Amino acid sequence: MNYLFAHVIFFVYLCALFVHMTKKKIIILQENLFANTDANSKLVFRLCEQLLKIGYNVSVLGIANHEAEQVEEYKGIHLIHEPDNRAKEVRQLKDRLGRFHWLRYVIRPRSIWYRINNDRYTPFYLETRSWLRKHTHEYDALIACCSPYYPLALAAEVADRIPVIFYKIDPVGSWPDKSNGDAALSTIENEIKWDNVAARIIMPDVVYRDYMRLPTKVNGGKVAVVQFPNVRRFEIGDWRFEIGDWGLNNENQVNLFFIGKFYATIRHPQYLFDLMEALGGTGIVLHIVGPINYMGFDKEYIEKYFTNKIENIRFHGAVPPNEADALLTKADGLVHLGNSVDTAMPSKILDYISSGKPILNICKIPTCPTLSLMERYPIGLTIFEQSDVSDQYSVVSCRSSVISEEIVEQVKEFCITNKGKQIPYEQIEKLYPECTIEYVGNQFDETIQAAINEFKTNKI
Repeated sequence: MNYLFAHVIFFVYLCALFVHMTKKKIIILQENLFANTDANSKLVFRLCEQLLKIGYNVSVLGIANHEAEQVEEYKGIHLIHEPDNRAKEVRQLKDRLGRFHWLRYVIRPRSIWYRINNDRYTPFYLETRSWLRKHTHEYDALIACCSPYYPLALAAEVADRIPVIFYKIDPVGSWPDKSNGDAALSTIENEIKWDNVAARIIMPDVVYRDYMRLPTKVNGGKVAVVQFPNVRRFEIGDWRFEIGDWGLNNENQVNLFFIGKFYATIRHPQYLFDLMEALGGTGIVLHIVGPINYMGFDKEYIEKYFTNKIENIRFHGAVPPNEADALLTKADGLVHLGNSVDTAMPSKILDYISSGKPILNICKIPTCPTLSLMERYPIGLTIFEQSDVSDQYSVVSCRSSVISEEIVEQVKEFCITNKGKQIPYEQIEKLYPECTIEYVGNQFDETIQAAINEFKTNKI
């Protein structure tokens, strides 16, 4: 009996080993090694988890932002720290040496390499390039995500060694803001050069429409149009967190939540703030949950609107992704603020839709890509800003907006009437099937397999 049991155990072990060895191994280049408050990283890690379920062996190469993130595995995803750690080692050495920082060139000769290339590449970029050249043979495919854009450039350099797939969450060459070093990479010329060597390119429809009206359309045959994988059932379980005295249980208060980021360029909140001030005294309160850094606002503006000086505008700061999902389920309503460009859609709108809660959608332009999604949503209200900007890429005016009494009454009625309502997820799933994580995961699976097969064929 023991002999038979031992054989069964050995057979099960062999089966598990065979499955592990036959799993397709993919590596993903992504800015962050964890799903933090950044929308793009959350999308990528949500996708990673679905690819694991499908049967892939998934690794992510990126940057750990905190000491607690220095782990080898996260939810079954392998995390690659080596390039970041090597670059960090030299940086820390320079700090320790103080005024003798020049000694780092002797102690760590690779510092010379960094110095020679510092006008073009960061140490992390150089280390990642070196790592990829040594290790790409260990993987079946590479997926490079943007933005930021440097993962596309890195992946293009090894496209002759491994099938490369670009996941363009944002526009590349057509993105208007070229103000920082990474964004400067995102030219039409670079995009075409990178795409020429890619096996496949994945992007949502709003990015695809722009892509096909520009010279980049030369690589349109490689594109798979895939929506954001944001429609999913919230699995918050018994998640607990400190929310303080937010008044969420106050029957006389309607709690609206904005969960995400504002920007002084494409997503300026002035109209929203003016609307909330006009709703003062109605019991309707806006809770802002998200980071205040990188917003581009001056100190005076932050002092006015992000320090809780206005009675019904409450700023709470950033929270981890799990807490953000939990807050969506506690809201009486959600506020979505569209962009002033129609080539990029905030993925947050699909988070909101997944919750089934009432959504107040504020559009800055008549071609806002959220409109087609909100047309299907049963408890939504869309209103348009009246802006005096003539160019859609301009910074929205910081001057106070004129909010009509009609709009104020319309928003007030919508918020109060729909408090407590929620659409069941089963209905949401049927309304937005192309945005479910399962559907998008299958599209990625098909695209990855096609890229691998084509690469093998071309190598023969």
